[in-house]
Amino acid sequence: MVVITGCDSTPEVAIDSPAPADTVAEAVAIAVTATDNDSVSYVELWVDGDSTGLMDDTEPFTFRWNSVDHGGISDHALVAVAVDIDGNRGTDTVAVTVNNRLSYPAHRPVDSTSFVNGNYSLNWAMSQDGDFASYRVERSAMSAMTEADTIFTSPRRSDTTFTDRNMDFLLHNYYRIVVTDTLGFESPGPVFRSDLYPPPIAADVTAIDYDLDSMTVAWTRSNEENFVEYRLLTASSEAGSRRVLTTIDEPAITSYIFDQFDPTRENWFWVSTRNVFEQTTIGTGITHVRDALPTPLAVTAVNFNLKQLSVEWESSPDNDFRRNELLYSERENGIRSVIATFDNPEATRHRITDFDPTHENWFWVRTADHWGQRSIGSHMTHKPDAPPGPIAVRSVSYDLNAMTVKWQQSKDRDFLSYEVLWSESEMGEKELIEIITNRRRTSHKIKRFNPGSENWFWVRVTDYWGQTYLGAGKTHTIDSPPVPSDVDSVWYDEGQMTVSWNTSQEEDFSKYQLYVADTEFGTRRQIVKIGSADRNSYTLRHFDPTKENWFTVDVIDKWGLTTRGNGATNVANTPPEAIRILAVDYDFDQFNINWRKTGQTDFAFYDLLVSESRDGVQRRLVTHASPDDTTYTIAGRGVFDPSREQWFFIRTGDIWGQETTGPGFRVLDNPPLMSSVRPVEYRKGKFILRWSGNYEQDFRRYTLYESLTADMLSSVKVYSSEERGDTSAVLNGIDPWELRYYILEVEDVWGLKTVSSVVEGSSESWFITAFGDEAYDEGRAVGETADGGFIAAGHTYGDGDDGDVWLVKTDPKGNMDWSKTYGGDGDDHAYSVQVTSDGGYIMAGFSEALAEKWSDAWVIKTDEDGRVEWNRTYGGFRWDKAHDAKQTADGGYIITGYTFSHGRGSADIWLIKADASGYPIWTKTFGGPDWEYGYVVEETDDKGYIITGFTETEDKKSSRIWLVKTDLNGEEEWTQTFGSRDQNEGYSVQQTSDGGFVVAGMSQAFFPNYEDVALLRIDAGGEVIWERIFGGQSWDRPAAVRQTPDGGFLMAGSSRLKEEGNSDVWLMKVDANGNPLWERLFDSATRDVVHGLQITTDGGCLMVGAATPLDGGPADMLIIKTDARGNVPDSPVRLSGQLK
Repeated sequence: MVVITGCDSTPEVAIDSPAPADTVAEAVAIAVTATDNDSVSYVELWVDGDSTGLMDDTEPFTFRWNSVDHGGISDHALVAVAVDIDGNRGTDTVAVTVNNRLSYPAHRPVDSTSFVNGNYSLNWAMSQDGDFASYRVERSAMSAMTEADTIFTSPRRSDTTFTDRNMDFLLHNYYRIVVTDTLGFESPGPVFRSDLYPPPIAADVTAIDYDLDSMTVAWTRSNEENFVEYRLLTASSEAGSRRVLTTIDEPAITSYIFDQFDPTRENWFWVSTRNVFEQTTIGTGITHVRDALPTPLAVTAVNFNLKQLSVEWESSPDNDFRRNELLYSERENGIRSVIATFDNPEATRHRITDFDPTHENWFWVRTADHWGQRSIGSHMTHKPDAPPGPIAVRSVSYDLNAMTVKWQQSKDRDFLSYEVLWSESEMGEKELIEIITNRRRTSHKIKRFNPGSENWFWVRVTDYWGQTYLGAGKTHTIDSPPVPSDVDSVWYDEGQMTVSWNTSQEEDFSKYQLYVADTEFGTRRQIVKIGSADRNSYTLRHFDPTKENWFTVDVIDKWGLTTRGNGATNVANTPPEAIRILAVDYDFDQFNINWRKTGQTDFAFYDLLVSESRDGVQRRLVTHASPDDTTYTIAGRGVFDPSREQWFFIRTGDIWGQETTGPGFRVLDNPPLMSSVRPVEYRKGKFILRWSGNYEQDFRRYTLYESLTADMLSSVKVYSSEERGDTSAVLNGIDPWELRYYILEVEDVWGLKTVSSVVEGSSESWFITAFGDEAYDEGRAVGETADGGFIAAGHTYGDGDDGDVWLVKTDPKGNMDWSKTYGGDGDDHAYSVQVTSDGGYIMAGFSEALAEKWSDAWVIKTDEDGRVEWNRTYGGFRWDKAHDAKQTADGGYIITGYTFSHGRGSADIWLIKADASGYPIWTKTFGGPDWEYGYVVEETDDKGYIITGFTETEDKKSSRIWLVKTDLNGEEEWTQTFGSRDQNEGYSVQQTSDGGFVVAGMSQAFFPNYEDVALLRIDAGGEVIWERIFGGQSWDRPAAVRQTPDGGFLMAGSSRLKEEGNSDVWLMKVDANGNPLWERLFDSATRDVVHGLQITTDGGCLMVGAATPLDGGPADMLIIKTDARGNVPDSPVRLSGQLK
C-alpha cells in the first residue's frame, strides 16, 4: 500500500464496482468515485501493490482491467488512488477473486489424419467459442512437445484442416492444436502422434491350379500407389528356402503360368511387394493340393450263375487315368495274378466261364495314372455256393386211412431232388422210401402205418453242384388215450341228485361209463354206459345226501384206449348251523329273547331251551316252525327273575332229521354300577356329599350310611332317595373338629346292591396355604364367612406394573372358592376387610386411579360373591388413605386412616362416619402439626369409637402409640399416648369384655435398633392396667391382638428370632394379665410376615400376610388357619406356587 502525505486534505475515494468479495473474470469493468475540496487531477488503478498503469482524469472514473495474466483462480486487492491538484492522495481498496477457468476457449484435439498424394493431412472440429481469435498448429519430434515448431496459424474459424508437406513418412511426428481467444487465453489440445507410412499392402497367393501341361499361380492385386514390383517366390515346403521364380513390374498382372513342375510333391508360392520407399511386404503363401494317388477302384460285385461268373468294379474319376489291371487269387491273402488289362476307364466288368463257385474266388483292380502312380482298391469275392437249404419235416399226421408227411419247399434255384427217409426211432437207421424231383411237391402219403408207435421222417435235398443237406426230422404224436372227463358237479335237492362231467372232445370217442363209490378211493360200482359224447350228465332218484357219494367217468376211444377222469362227490349235508341268541331284554313286567335267523334252505324248526347252568339239563320252552320266527316273549309282572342264573339255547332241526344246539346265553342281572362318591365338602355346621348318578333302567334307590369309625361299624342310615337325579346330600349338625365316615349304597329293583368305598368327612379346619402367581401379592386382612369359609383382602400386581385390590374367598379347608380384583391406573391397595350383616364385605384402603396427584382413601362394598355394590373415594389433593372400615350398629360404617389433605398438620388421623351407601355423614381429624396415623377403629359398647395408631413427638425424633376415644359423633372424649422408647406405633385395638381395651403395637429403641412387641391392657378411661414387652435380640413386629373366650389374649405377628435375615410367622397366647401361656413360630423356607388376625368360631386362629421366596422372587398371599392352640398340619409343603 502506498501512503502519500500533503499539506491539504486528502481526496475521498470509493470503488463502486466491483463490490468487495466479488468474483470477476477476463476484462473487469471498474468504476470509482473521487471528490476533493479542490479538484481531483486523476485516479490511478493499482493491483496487489503494483501499478497497472491505468489512469483516468475525467469523471466518471472508469477502468477496464485485464485479469487474464492472473491465471485461473486467485485472490487480489484492487486499490484506487485519487490525486488532487496539490498532490494529495486518497485510496480505497476492494478484495476480489479472479476466476478465469471458464474463460479459456475449448481445446480441439486432432480428430482424423490421412496420407494424400505423399502428404500428411490433419483434421479437427471447428471452435465454437464466441471470442475465438486463431488456431495454431505445433509440431515436434518429442512427445512432450519440447522445441515445438509452429507450422500453421489461421484466424479463420473454419480452417480446420492442415496438410504437412515437409515430413518424413517413416518417422513419428507429434502435433498439437492450440486455440486462442481475443483476450489471449490459449487452450492447447492433446498431443497427437502421426502414423508411419504403411508398408505396401500384402499380395496374398489365392490359387494354384495345374493340368497335365502347366501350373498357374494367382494372387491378389496390390493397390499401393508407390508400387514398384511383384516378386514370385517358391519353395519345396512351407519352411523351405525360397527362390525367386519371376519378377513382374505391372501391378495389374496377378498370375503366372509355367510348364516345368511336379504335382506329386508340394510346391509353395509367395508374392513379395516392393514400393518406392524400399518397403517390402510378403503376403500369405499357399501350396497346391498334391496330386493324389489314383483313386482306388473297389470291386463292387462278384456274381455267378450256372453259366458264368461276373466281376464288376467302380469307374475311375481321375483325369490322369492310364490303365486298370484285374487281379485274381483263390484266397484273400494268396498270390495275385493279372487276368485282364483295360485302357478304357469306362470298362468296369469282366466275365469268366471256367469257375468253381463252391469255394472263394478273390478279385482286385489295380489302377495306374499319367504320373506313374498306382493304387489297388478294395477287393471282393462271391459267397461260396452253399449247400442246399435244410428242409425240415413240418408235420406228420394221420387219420384212420393214411399217414401224411409234409415238409418245407426248397428255395434253392439249383435244386435237383428230394429224398424221403424213414426210421422207427429218431436215432435209428434211415430208409429211403421215395425220391421226388418236383421242387413244388412237399408231401407224401403212407397207407400202411401204426400210430401207436413212433414213425420218424426226414427229407434230404440235393442241388445242381451235387451238394446235399439232411433237414430236421419229425414224428407224429403217438396216439394217446382219450382225454379224461372230470366230474365237475354233484348237486341235489329234496327229490334228486344230478352228476355232470366234462364233455369229451375226442374224434375217436366211443362211450362213457359212470361209476359211484362210498369214498374217494372205495370200490366203484358201474351205474350206466352212455354212447353219445354230448350227453354229459346223469340223474339219480335214490340217494343219501348225508354222506359222500363219489362219482367217476371212464372215456373209451375207437382204438380201445380208456382213461378215468377225476371224481367228485356231493357236499355231505351238514347238520343245521348253530344259532346264537342275540339279546335277552327284560324289565319287571316283560321278558324278551331274540336269536339270529338261520340261512339254511332245509330248515325244519327252532326249539327254545332253558337250563339252570351251562351244562345243566335243558328243557324246551317253545318250538317255532318258521325260520323267520326268531323272537319269544313272556309278559306279566314278576314272570321272570333275573337275579338267579339261567341259560338259554336255540336248537335247530332240518328236513333230513339232523339237529344242532347253539351256544348258551347266560342271564344273570349284575348289581348296580357303583356311584363314585366325591371328597366330602365341609361348610360351617354341615357336610356336603356328592356322587355320580346311576342311570341304569332297574335303579331303585340311593342310601347313605354314617359311622364314627372307618370300619363302618354301628353305621346308621342318614339319607335315602329313590330319585336317580338326587346325587347330593347335606348333613347338618356337624361340630368343628369332628371326623365321620360314609358309604353310599345303590340298590336295583331286583334287590341287588352295590356299596361305595368309605369316604371321610372332616370338619377340622387348619392349613397353611398361599395364593399368587409370578407377580407380587400380599394379604392385609382376613375374616370368617357365614359358611365357615374365609375372606382375605390385600393387593396383587398380577395384571401389570400397577397393584389392584385383591379379594380371595376360601372354603373351611383353605381351598379357593373365588377371587376378585378391583382397581384401575396406579396402585390400589386394601388394608382391611369385614363381613357385613348382609353377608357381603366392606374393604378399606387407597386408590391412585382417581387421585389427581397422590392417593385417595377408598372403600369398597361387595355382595357375598365379591360383586361391587358401591365404592367411594375420600380425599383432597394430597395423600389420603383408609386403613380400617367397620360396619356400625346403625348399618353405616366407621372409617379411619390418615389425611394430608385435611386437618392441621402434615398428616392427621382421619375418622369418617358414612351411611349404609358409603356417603360421609361427618368427618373428623385428630392431630397437630406433626404426623399422626390411624390404623384401626372399633365401635365401642357406648356407640362411640376407639382408634389406635401413632403420633410424632414435638421434636419429630420419636413417636408414641396413640389411643383416641370419641363419642358417637366423633367428638374426642379422651386421648392417651404410650411408649417409653424412641419409636412406638399402635397396630391393633379391641374393646375387652370388661369395657377396657387391649392394644398391640411396636416399640423400638435407636440402640440397639430392635423392634419389640408392645402389649397394653387399658381400662375404660384410658389408663394403663399393665404393659408387656415381648421380643429378643432381633426384629419382632405385631399384626393384631384378640381377646379369647377364657379372658386371655391371642397375638400374631412376625419375628426374626431364628434367623436375622428371614422372618417367620409368630403366634402367642397370654393370660388375662399378659403372662405367656404358649407361643408358636411357623418356620418355613420363605420370608413370612403377618398383617391380619381373627379368632374363628371353632376356636382356632386365622392369619393373613405374605410369603416371599428367599431367592428374591415375588411374594404370595399367605393364609394360616390353626386350631385353638395354634397347631397346623404337619410338614407343610409348597406346590404349584402355593404353600399347603
